[in-house]
Order: sequence, then C-alpha cells, then structure tokens
Amino acid sequence: MRLTILLTLLMAPLAAQVAPPNAAGVSMGHLHIVTADPAAQKKLWVDAMGGKLVTAGPLEYAMFPGVFVGFRKGESGG
Repeated sequence: MRLTILLTLLMAPLAAQVAPPNAAGVSMGHLHIVTADPAAQKKLWVDAMGGKLVTAGPLEYAMFPGVFVGFRKGESGG
C-alpha cells in the first residue's frame, strides 16, 4: 500500500509536464475559455481555425498539435 502511494506521488509530476517549446520558443498545454456562447466558440476554434473537436466527459475541447482549447458556458470573471 505504501509503495503504491509513493509511486503515485513520484509519477504525478510527470503527467503534468508541458510539451517542449517549438521552433518559436512557445510551449503551452491548454487554455480554458468561459463564455456565454460555447457554440460560437466551438464554431470559431473548430470550424474556422481547424481544430478537432474532442470530449472528455462533459467537457469539449478543440485539439490542436500540442494544445487543447476548452470552452464551457459561464460568466467570465475577467
């Protein structure tokens, strides 16, 4: 039991690593957009910008090489 917990704690940081920077020096993992109109954001990121729509449970993301853009309905806090 203790070994399992120890291994889990040691491996957790590995899952959160950001991809290495690209040729321009940029590295990013994901972006969350809180919007009053998720359908418009989906149309922008998937239809207009060429992202692939993927879902993870109740969440929807536009997937691009090396980055996910998530959008959900809500009021932005700024």
